[in-house]
This record gives sequence, structure tokens and C-alpha cells, in this order.
Amino acid sequence: FFTGRNLINILEANSFKLLLAIGMTFVIASGGIDLSVGSILSLSAIFTALCMKQNIPVWLAILVGLLSGILMGLINGALINAFIITLGTSFLYRGLALIVTRGTPVSKLPAVYRAFGGGDIFQVESGVYMALLVLLLSIPLLYKMRWGHYITTLGGNPVALRRCGVRTGAWRISTFAVMGFLAALAATIIS
Repeated sequence: FFTGRNLINILEANSFKLLLAIGMTFVIASGGIDLSVGSILSLSAIFTALCMKQNIPVWLAILVGLLSGILMGLINGALINAFIITLGTSFLYRGLALIVTRGTPVSKLPAVYRAFGGGDIFQVESGVYMALLVLLLSIPLLYKMRWGHYITTLGGNPVALRRCGVRTGAWRISTFAVMGFLAALAATIIS
């Protein structure tokens, strides 16, 4: 079980889950919850794939997918009750995904795109490197920077944060935007 190849297999199979877990850590640390992550992942992947089907360059299609994930995260964060809103937007985004695709998969994506999310670098899929890079960036972001301190305080004592003059709404919304971005990034690995 403890072989190098098996550990790489586990990382390759779960790299997108690591991205989602990092994003959800930020949201939960801020005192929120996001139930629409899977739907954001799905819809942003569909937007990316449909852009490529319209012969938009791969890098621009990926950017459209990432921006759509951020936008959906911003919508979730801007609305007040995270549990009810993200439950509702989960159904909304999933329904939009079915409407846009008419229930059929979008396939035959360019080889460059397939290499971006699943190509091998030193016999390890590129998605693993993306997930590990995000993990390495998230540790100082959460523990050493103002953003991390504010969102953890927001999750623990939002009243104290407000009394210190911090606009808590913007910081809460930012965690949902990061969650949307990471869900869209995970979509590039999966698709």
C-alpha cells in the first residue's frame, strides 16, 4: 500500500477534491457554508467546454470558466443566509447546466485543454501540481495574512470584527468568491 506509485494514484484521483476542500475551509472558517460547490463546478466546466466548441482559444475559455466560478461564488456570498441561498443556487446552477447542454455531454475537447488539467509532468498529472500549489499558497494566506485573520475572526466573533471597523460583508463575500474560483479550477481538472 505505501508505494510511491499508489500515493501518486491517490493524489491524482483526489486532486480536485483537495481544491474543493481548501475552498470550503475558507468558507467554513468565515462562519458560512456553501452547498452549491458541485453545481458551480459543473456549470463552470460547461461554460469552458462550450467556449472551446465555439473555437475560442483554450486559455480564454479557461478564463471564462474561472470567471464564471468567481461570479457564482460572489452571488452566493452577496446574499444573506448562506445555507438557504447556496441550497437554492445549487438547484439553480444545476438546472442551468441541464438547460444549456440539453442533458447531453460536451465532448471532443482540444488536446491542449486535456493536457492542461490531466497532462503528465514527470509522470504525475498536472492537476496534482495545481492542487499542491493552491495548498501551499493557502497556508500563509490563512495563517499569516490579514485576509485569513479576518475570515477566521468573522467565523468566531463577527461582532468584535465589526466593532474594530472592519466591513465584514466584503470579507465574507470574498471567501465565497475564492470557493467559486477553486471549484472552477477543479472543473478544469475533472473535465
